[in-house]
Amino acid sequence: MKLKNLILLCGLILGIAAIGGLIAQSTEPTVEIKLDWVSGNKIDMDSTRFYATGRASGLNNVGVGETVYLLGIATGTNITYQWSLTGPPDASVTLSNTNTDSTYFQPDSGLYTVTLAVTADEGTASSSIKVQSGKYISVGEVDGISAKFPECGIGCHQDIYENWAKTNHATAFKRKIDGTYFSESCIGCHTVGYNDIPTAVNNGFDDIAKELGWSFPATIEPGNWQDMVDNYPALAQRANIQCENCHGPGSGHMFKFKRGPIEESGIGKSYDAGVCTYCHGAPTYTEWESSGHGPEGYHRNSGSCTPCHTGKGFVIETVRGKASEAPYEDGVAITCAACHDPHDPTNEHQLRKVSDVTLNDETTVVTQGGLGKLCMNCHLSRRNTADYVTEYQSHFGPHYSNQTDMYVGANAVDFGLSMPKTGHFKAIENSCVTCHMNEPDEEFIDSETHAAKAGRHSFKMVYATETDTLDNVKPCQGCHGTDIEEFADIKAASDYDGDGTVEAAVKEIEGLEHQLGMLLPPIGEESVTVTNAYTPVQLKAAYNHIFVEEDQSHGIHNTSYAVAILKAAIQAVTTGDIGAGSIVSVTDIPNDQGRQVRIRWNRFPGDGQSDNPIGKYGIWRRIDDMSLAKNASTV
Repeated sequence: MKLKNLILLCGLILGIAAIGGLIAQSTEPTVEIKLDWVSGNKIDMDSTRFYATGRASGLNNVGVGETVYLLGIATGTNITYQWSLTGPPDASVTLSNTNTDSTYFQPDSGLYTVTLAVTADEGTASSSIKVQSGKYISVGEVDGISAKFPECGIGCHQDIYENWAKTNHATAFKRKIDGTYFSESCIGCHTVGYNDIPTAVNNGFDDIAKELGWSFPATIEPGNWQDMVDNYPALAQRANIQCENCHGPGSGHMFKFKRGPIEESGIGKSYDAGVCTYCHGAPTYTEWESSGHGPEGYHRNSGSCTPCHTGKGFVIETVRGKASEAPYEDGVAITCAACHDPHDPTNEHQLRKVSDVTLNDETTVVTQGGLGKLCMNCHLSRRNTADYVTEYQSHFGPHYSNQTDMYVGANAVDFGLSMPKTGHFKAIENSCVTCHMNEPDEEFIDSETHAAKAGRHSFKMVYATETDTLDNVKPCQGCHGTDIEEFADIKAASDYDGDGTVEAAVKEIEGLEHQLGMLLPPIGEESVTVTNAYTPVQLKAAYNHIFVEEDQSHGIHNTSYAVAILKAAIQAVTTGDIGAGSIVSVTDIPNDQGRQVRIRWNRFPGDGQSDNPIGKYGIWRRIDDMSLAKNASTV
């Protein structure tokens, strides 16, 4: 074999081997361990499985003897699982099982490492997670009872304590025990460390109550709380919703003055919904889970996505304005803690941010918007449209949820015109929140979970099944009339799409979208597929089409603006610019028996400098009386 051919053959073999290695590498199994949460609702739905082992928050810092539930999430074919557990030398703790995709254990005090190894046809993989267990110490300082080290209400976290003390969490038990409706079954979500499974002995509320001999009062009435403060002060210190409800017991944290992973900080921190769901299960969690905020996305590594697609990223980057800390391992959905600050009561409902919002075209939402300004931080176009549409871009458009731009009536292509706007922006006090979180009528409430199928934390305006669709038009009825039962009942002000019939506003918008879609490549098809072959005016028109489509309200957010930008785009692609020239006169040329007329018109705006300049005009003769057609000649 010639040397040249031998070298080529060797290169080919090495190339094939490298490709094979890459293929093998790309198909290796993956494994991840997830700490699972179990709420009271979850126990009610599956008491056989969870009743004996109790609730869990999904934190990696738990009370001694509380149950830690672990899920193995793996990819591959024919997967087998092998769990293992290591802990303090004197611990006698075992896993409930070692060879399925889930397991649990109930730790003694100390730090534990759980490892999951998986074997699949494609190979092996493993992952580990650390869990700490300790005892509850409380905030200490409660209604005149003084705090002492290491209780949370003194020293290091004084500023956080003072803000927390103004929240409803800080008085959750106090108000209820003196109120009109409260039962013994409610204690578990209104106190610190309450867990009545036999293994959970960790200085939680139930343990101290048993130790002191406190019993639930026979009558819920004023004075019950003061009686506890006076006669059972150690128990009062563990009442209400405190730091350790959300961070786990503090005994492992008291001599650790570092932030970071559990082995360094000794305290749990998580943005995952399970922490709040421990108490806020159905209906709130059920509603949120059905919303677009609920599903966990795959944006944890992308610096451009994390500010709005991860809960932790939203808080760090959007709310606090700090640099990205991606990848984020928890809070990878828009969870409760993304929108609500458990420490700070400054804003209504403890919302994190309701300050002014500036769109990417520099339009600033100042006096309007109300609580909905929180939503506006993410539900806006990522583009400054005027700059963006000057050339072709991949993934062309405002980037999905551009509801704020539409609602305000800004940052679409206006072709130099002043666009009309609907008054929703000025009339609806809390904008997004007023409509999307309204208290819906009974038909939208699930009878079993009491969760709203639309409104509240589902954020939905429409509830759709395979057989039925319900429109949550209750917020519309105050202005549009109580006879409104669906969005299609809200009629347009005129025949926007020019089909000869005044229809519902949403139908008129759909008609305009259809017209514009048919005019953009691929010509004759309603779908719009933007390519680098689009002309400058087609890019601008396509942007408006996508702008209306991705707003997803079919014009309800701002009907006038949606109509205006669609009509302007249609005019732009049909006349070369905005509007048509007007005919000034049609006069007969004398002495030719009516064969010719002279027409004068003002030039079209596109006749001259334009994105799509007019090259020629065409003139047609319309014959109304067809009996005369045989005498007509082509002009």
